[in-house]
Amino acid sequence: LSTANLVNTYYIQAVSLVGFLIEKYGGVSFTNFCRELRDGKSLENALRAAYPGTIATTQDLEDKWREYLLEQ
Repeated sequence: LSTANLVNTYYIQAVSLVGFLIEKYGGVSFTNFCRELRDGKSLENALRAAYPGTIATTQDLEDKWREYLLEQ
């Protein structure tokens, strides 16, 4: 893949992932997730804090995102 294609792929995936998190779990949870990251928490700790009992690991996030994409 060219650099341009990699950049395009990155942005498409980022928009898709953010859209998934907001649509499925709401804007408040997404804002909390961003705040946790801003405040220095690791990705997985931020996920656990913002999406308790739902998304605890990056693997959980990927699995739920893939399920969401298959439903579209």
